[in-house]
Amino acid sequence: MDHMLIRIRGTDLRVSEWSGGITRQLAIFPDGADYEKRDFLWRVSSAVVFLDESGFTALPDYKRFISVIDGEMLLEHGDGGRIRLTPGFVYCFDGGVSTHSYGKCTDFNLMLRKGRCGGGLSFLSLEKGEQGEVRAAQESRGRSRSVILYCIRGSGRIRSGADEEPFAAGDAFAAAGGGTIQIECGEDAALMAAEAYEIG
Repeated sequence: MDHMLIRIRGTDLRVSEWSGGITRQLAIFPDGADYEKRDFLWRVSSAVVFLDESGFTALPDYKRFISVIDGEMLLEHGDGGRIRLTPGFVYCFDGGVSTHSYGKCTDFNLMLRKGRCGGGLSFLSLEKGEQGEVRAAQESRGRSRSVILYCIRGSGRIRSGADEEPFAAGDAFAAAGGGTIQIECGEDAALMAAEAYEIG
């Protein structure tokens, strides 16, 4: 990337429909990778789930992180495990495990290829005038690192290196490099931050 911080515009999103809703892909790596071909190392997306019940696509080569940004979702795994997702709670699971979801919602997802990528998903809640940071994970130091930020609500400014951008609800950004991302809120705000870096 030529810049440390790039705004992801709506026209850049790849939108796909499936039996249970609509998925908007915010970012995928490497460039040109295709979710359907399973040739990506990491992917960040958000899905609107229309059905009360739906099944997750099996992705045995990937580790998955998921959070709900609107509504609620109950996940049920084939081994009987059940977890209820509410806004702000991040859950990690093996993409190869049989998984069903219950509840209409909007979710936020990070997928990492096993053995090739590290990273994680975090929820940030900041009050008006508060400053927040997204620091690089210790394991990502010296590696190619990307962070995808999505604003759920609120507004403010985001800084990464010498780049600075205003943000509002629905805005998304891609930040590259190992530096700390700074967030300053003009009003109460909530954001999702997905971090991914290569390990193999």
